[in-house]
Amino acid sequence: MKNPIFVLILFWISISSLPLGVLGENAVEFSSRESIQLEENDGTWYAFIAAVSDYDEAVDLSCALQDAHDLKSRFLQMGFEERNITFLVSESDASHLPTRKKILSRYANFLSRLKQGDHAVVYLCGHGIQIPGKKGSWFCPMDAESEALDETTISIDEMLAGLGESKADFCWMIVDACRNNQSAGTSGIFKDRAFGVKSLGELPEPPENVILMQSCQPGSISYESPNLANGIFTYCLLEALSMKSDVDEDGEVTFTEIQKYVTEQTASLADYYVGKIQFPQVSGKITDLVLLRDLNYPKAETLIEEARKKAGNEEFTAALELAKEACVLCPRNRKFRVLKEKYESRLAVREHKTVFPDGDKTLQEICDGMPDGGTVTILKGKHFIPETVVTRGKITFRGEGGNPEYVILRGGTKNVLRIEDGFAELKDLTIRNEGDCFDLSPEELEKETEEEEKQRNHQENLFSAIWIKSPMAVLENCVLISEKACGAVISQKDSAPVFIRCLVKNCGGNGILVESGAKGVFRECRVTGSRWSGFVVCGTGTAPVVEKCCVEKGKDGGFYVLEGAGGKFTDCESRENVGIGFILEDPGTDPLVENCRIIGNHDMGIFVAGGSSGRFINCQVLRNTELGLGVAHAKSSPFFQNCRFKDGESMGIILYETKGTRFEMCESNGNLLGGIGVFGGAESSFNDCEIRGNDRDGLVVGEEGTKPVFENCRFLGNQGGIYLQKGAGGEFINCEAERNREFGIYLTGSGTAPKIEKSRFVNTVEGCGVLIQNEAGGIFTDCEISGNAGAGIQVEDGTPVFRKNVLSENGLSYWERLDWRILGGEPLLEENVPDGLEELQLLKEKEEKERQRKEELRAREELKRAETAMGINTENINPGKDDWETRKRSSPQKIGNERPQNL
Repeated sequence: MKNPIFVLILFWISISSLPLGVLGENAVEFSSRESIQLEENDGTWYAFIAAVSDYDEAVDLSCALQDAHDLKSRFLQMGFEERNITFLVSESDASHLPTRKKILSRYANFLSRLKQGDHAVVYLCGHGIQIPGKKGSWFCPMDAESEALDETTISIDEMLAGLGESKADFCWMIVDACRNNQSAGTSGIFKDRAFGVKSLGELPEPPENVILMQSCQPGSISYESPNLANGIFTYCLLEALSMKSDVDEDGEVTFTEIQKYVTEQTASLADYYVGKIQFPQVSGKITDLVLLRDLNYPKAETLIEEARKKAGNEEFTAALELAKEACVLCPRNRKFRVLKEKYESRLAVREHKTVFPDGDKTLQEICDGMPDGGTVTILKGKHFIPETVVTRGKITFRGEGGNPEYVILRGGTKNVLRIEDGFAELKDLTIRNEGDCFDLSPEELEKETEEEEKQRNHQENLFSAIWIKSPMAVLENCVLISEKACGAVISQKDSAPVFIRCLVKNCGGNGILVESGAKGVFRECRVTGSRWSGFVVCGTGTAPVVEKCCVEKGKDGGFYVLEGAGGKFTDCESRENVGIGFILEDPGTDPLVENCRIIGNHDMGIFVAGGSSGRFINCQVLRNTELGLGVAHAKSSPFFQNCRFKDGESMGIILYETKGTRFEMCESNGNLLGGIGVFGGAESSFNDCEIRGNDRDGLVVGEEGTKPVFENCRFLGNQGGIYLQKGAGGEFINCEAERNREFGIYLTGSGTAPKIEKSRFVNTVEGCGVLIQNEAGGIFTDCEISGNAGAGIQVEDGTPVFRKNVLSENGLSYWERLDWRILGGEPLLEENVPDGLEELQLLKEKEEKERQRKEELRAREELKRAETAMGINTENINPGKDDWETRKRSSPQKIGNERPQNL
């Protein structure tokens, strides 16, 4: 045997509620040109087919007879011999009716004929049921009686076991039947009888040499469609038993390919024709054995190889003829058809080429006379295009020489090129026009009415260098310039052009404008020197894909996404623009920005406003003059993950009013005016973020109602760590403020009352770990306050609560340590280590001793002055022990009651 022996066994049990014609016009047909055979093996192919369409008692079926005849025809075409097919169907003569007695006797005879190496097909079509009180599933022959189900039905489980016990090497069993349960008390499948039976349920796991394929999942229905002459599953199976299921197009059909085809097509057609869900189920040991082979494939493959050689020698006519012959031999092979169409396209392009300039013809006249697939080569030089060239078919414009600087199409005030419809391809061209719509100052723009703005936006399209409205266009290695308008406008819904390595420069309006639901792909493009924004995405549904593009040196902003637009921006840069590097505005605006760099812009790096959202992942925001990031508006809710806001000349991040902004694993480092500012009632969240090395405070939170949440965040090496004022609140959980210069956390102002849990305020270089002034509150629980140069906690005026905190090695000077310094207010101290009340008592005792020492010094100074006035010389008098000890000690470091300078 060339392959393992393959036995094909199909159990077909079909139930459907949709009436169909028995021999409908849409029965599966097979191409007369298709020549297929079963994979060669040593054994013989057998088939057993029994189909019931007319029942004595049960509900009749409409497609059973058609399914049986189609499957028998298909088996014959595949290579079965008719003498080896047992065929029992309704509407036949009495000797071939599918009664219980005939099915059992013919089936037993069928099994007895099987010998080692043979292949068998068993096909049953009819109702399947479960008998109440009995295990297993049962097939209803045409004479099944509702009053005597045990005696008049056939056990499918036993038939399946019989297959496993046969001498056949391998079996494939297919059960196509409804598997939903019919409620007891309903008529079910039997006429005029309220008898509750279940449709075919779970069949047993098949024997080792059997694969079981069922047409639907447990609890589901197998459907028919009025548009098909078969059940949906059967229709797909009949198609799969042809070269249609040859997915890899190698001229062979394997079981895996059949299974995949039937599963996918059944689900698709059930959804399309009846709007229902139907997924086949396969169990048993899946095999990748070859079942069918296309006899014509080897010859067709040889023809295709010859065609490829001809095409390589530019002999496209000969290549096309060979490909056509291969497609005749294997009409279902998509690979061969695609190659044929490719050669047809190459010939069409060859036959339809021209150049511009061409005598007195205008470029528009050349385009109008060019059939689909033609190419216009623009010769080197500058060519004036007085009127807009409009394209509507399939055409290619190619600049001579491969460099866009060699070929320039210069227009007047309106579009040089407008792609209305069809498919246009532009390569190696410079397109430039004068434009005529943006001579307005910012002050004049502010005074525009809504109608005037609409008119100007329309002019923006008319006066761009190129306007794309077609579904598809490709621009590669092109330069676009519009002196007073946009370089390129894409404004048609679902228009999806492709821009590759294009340069848009020195435009009097925006560089690129994508609007009105357009899509498109922009790859490795550069937009520079625009008067307005470099790349604008506008309108609901507008969603371009922008990859490795750079917007730079614009006189306004870089990327601008607004009015509900989306899109994906990956590996892009926005740098050295006069305005904002990346702007999001308006509700519904939600782009994805990944691995982008916003660098050196003279305004903000990123600005999110007007209720927009957006996702920024792995972005770098560096060296921007104003803010690194600004988020405004209560409904603005962007998300930032693993982003860096670094080395700005202002603050790294400012949030105002926003309620839903989130940060994960972000950094705000090295900014001149601080790391993060949260104001105006904002309620944003920060997780696993780091705020480090800022010249001012790491975090400033201000104004009543402002309540950010920081979890697992670090504030390192800033001037001040965390500064809350003016009634602000918020939560700090598992945070750390370390090595900040003036304080770890500073709370000031009435109503300022954050919640701080399990956080660390350590190693402040010059000041306190915790500083509280001006009636501030707050709750500190389970925190560590240690190693600070000043007091661990200093309360000058306020009502904070400290519970279960640990304080150690904090100090006021080189000679004495002090964890607590309470100068005013009414702090609540509970279960802190060391105990805060003891520390407070020690502090009071120290202060009393200091007061007494100063009184003694003052008295001695007065005595000395009196002796000097009386002429008594005290220079050579040895000081007493007390005087010497007094002079040796230094005064404690002074800590004032005011906010440290620069806060």
